[in-house]
Amino acid sequence: MAETAHARVIDAQTGQDVDLAMQQLHLSGRAYPTGSFIRATHRFKCAGDKPREILYVFMLPRQGTLRRFTVKGEDFEVTSRLEERKDARKEYEAGVEDGHLSVLAETSMDGMVTLTVGQVRPDEEVAVILDVVVGVANRDDGYNLRFPFTIAPSYHPQAIMSQTAAGGKIELPEDIFGDIVLPEWRTNKEGMHGVSFKILVDPGAPLDSVASPSHRILVRPQDDGTVEVELAGSADVPDRDMVLEVKTRKPQVGLFVDESLAKGSKPTGADVIPFPQDAPMWSLVVPSSVIPKAQGTPRKICLVVDHSGSMGDTPMTRAKQATDACLAGLGPNDEFGLVVFDDQVDAFDDKMCKATKTNRKRAQEWMAQVCSRGGTDLSNGLAKGIEVLGGPGGDILLITDGQVSQTGPIVEQVGASGTRVHILGIGAASQDRFLSMLARRSKGVQKMVNPNEDVAGAGLELFNAVKHPVQVDVTADMDGKIVNVGTVWEGVPIIVTDPGTNGIPKSFLIKWNGGEFDAIGTMTEVPDGLVGLLWAGRKIEDLEAALDLTVKGPAASSIKLELKALSKAYHLASREMSLISVVKRAGDQPGTMEQHVVPVGQPEGM
Repeated sequence: MAETAHARVIDAQTGQDVDLAMQQLHLSGRAYPTGSFIRATHRFKCAGDKPREILYVFMLPRQGTLRRFTVKGEDFEVTSRLEERKDARKEYEAGVEDGHLSVLAETSMDGMVTLTVGQVRPDEEVAVILDVVVGVANRDDGYNLRFPFTIAPSYHPQAIMSQTAAGGKIELPEDIFGDIVLPEWRTNKEGMHGVSFKILVDPGAPLDSVASPSHRILVRPQDDGTVEVELAGSADVPDRDMVLEVKTRKPQVGLFVDESLAKGSKPTGADVIPFPQDAPMWSLVVPSSVIPKAQGTPRKICLVVDHSGSMGDTPMTRAKQATDACLAGLGPNDEFGLVVFDDQVDAFDDKMCKATKTNRKRAQEWMAQVCSRGGTDLSNGLAKGIEVLGGPGGDILLITDGQVSQTGPIVEQVGASGTRVHILGIGAASQDRFLSMLARRSKGVQKMVNPNEDVAGAGLELFNAVKHPVQVDVTADMDGKIVNVGTVWEGVPIIVTDPGTNGIPKSFLIKWNGGEFDAIGTMTEVPDGLVGLLWAGRKIEDLEAALDLTVKGPAASSIKLELKALSKAYHLASREMSLISVVKRAGDQPGTMEQHVVPVGQPEGM
């Protein structure tokens, strides 16, 4: 493997190099308004005189799935294979027992992934290059790309939390989460790998700006209208998500089509992976602003606010500001509820209140007394919100960092409740995958903000959007094939993914009661497979959430079979299918290994 320069990490007290089993994580790839192909390069090096087994645990981004990885060393380059989980584990164990370099990528509950690299020899450098399919958060005038560099320490009632010399650790119950080993969260920069990125951003329309609330960036416009975005500096530390905000000059209809379909040719090249014949091949993005807004009517909305310990300090302050702004934005004919939760639940009132000036002031005063404490019992907080609303069919605005474990049952139960959950997520390492899925499954909308942003403004913008939908009962008519869009919210574009039209439809009509819009827009070519892989990623998310609720029995077996078939069809890892590679090097000898779990940073602001 070619020599690669890495930033040295020096112990502040001893002045000596810090022994890092994982030295660097670098992101590259290309982002589009419909999603992204991200390549995550992990560089490992084994110090000392014994082989190591290195475990790196990370969170999948929204609609994120693992496609494959490549293992590179001084004289080898091997690509992973997709195998059933139990078979991949057996192959890994046999490989390390014989002394071979073995790499295993396994997906666990809540979208946690363990990348295990076994039998790394002393002084050996190994790179594992992981291809990840990543969804984006769409807005009328652009999109946001978020990729986790750390993992959020999340609440579970049976978790065991402990302090360490450098930070803290959490042990999750094995009977629920399996044998996953979580990293140590460190409060200082020493002993942590560096992180960096260089992403090519395609705005899909004339670009206004690219910004990052998470990192200092360098922005280089390209001749073709794309922008190269790079971390300013050689490396940073893994204590917050990477966030890129792409803004276009104005909202614009866009049709994003697989390259081969756009050109009327067959997919070519070494990167082609056969997909099912009916795999989606295009996505249509239509800004909500092209649809006239229906006349507003008095609304009923319940605010559900997380005040757990992980929301302490800045996030809690921002959550209160956002709550005050939302209460101030209510009209006298509206009704509201207010619920707060940690590992207990409290309500301002057990039923909805008229949004009179007196009631809003009382609610703001009540909220001012709330302080952060305890764990994150999100399920009971949402259940109380539904109760205050008077049953299903209403709207909840949830303000939280989403730091809760065993999320699948929450998604399934809320999805079945008939209540829409709109989410303002606050945090530098918030659970974007979980919160976006919760909003999507309940037919709500979601917005993520870092604690250093204008959280109150973002909360009020989201609140005003969900108070009065643009239109309801919206449909998309594609050459006579009708797809139900449902409710359209201000600022959130309509996205229609190819429902199996066997080509690009000649017409796209967005229809609502009393009107229609001919959605003819600019066609943009995207890499073959991007649309289908993102669609499959959403399906995998949904099946895994259903599996967590069902757990066992015939229904669970059926879900596992469907999940396995979907993973195989699209060649994507899931809870049932893992990625494995065993590299047989000259001189491999059986022997024991020292296990090293790669630490991460405590999320910024916690």
